[in-house]
Amino acid sequence: TTGTLSDTLHMSDLEMADDGVYSLVVQNGWIMTRARSIQLGVVPPGTPVFRAAWASPGDVLDCVVHGQLAYLASHSEGLVIVNCSNPLNPVKMGDLSASGLAQRVHVSGTFAFVAAWDGGLDIFDVFDPSNIVLAGHAEKQGLARELDVDGALAYVGDSQGGLLVYDVSDTGQPL
Repeated sequence: TTGTLSDTLHMSDLEMADDGVYSLVVQNGWIMTRARSIQLGVVPPGTPVFRAAWASPGDVLDCVVHGQLAYLASHSEGLVIVNCSNPLNPVKMGDLSASGLAQRVHVSGTFAFVAAWDGGLDIFDVFDPSNIVLAGHAEKQGLARELDVDGALAYVGDSQGGLLVYDVSDTGQPL
């Protein structure tokens, strides 16, 4: 006889393991039986599902994603750029040391701004993520901890000096 196609999947032998991974056998909808064993993780809707990791040798305190690139503020490495175009296999593209311990990162255009604790504010040219260049630096006023950039102004939250505002219209000479 000729088989008929069905939209129904027939499941049998459902087994649950203690780790929340289920094993089941799925049979196709044809008259002939062909079973394939698969593993299926069942989670409630809206639950984040881990996909991959990129291990940094130092503490990562901040992460900003623009397009397919993740910009990380890493204590030991400074600014790190990771290509996430394949989210199952993130790949480090480049890094450059900061003038102090990198705390926060903000990306605007082809520049990455890093609050570098006792090193102040660093501005990196990230046009070529595999060849990061230090474009500018503002001397410390205290301990640069938080950071945001709006247009030509960089706002730095300083653990000792409060709010510091820098004119970064000329990234090579922040004022």
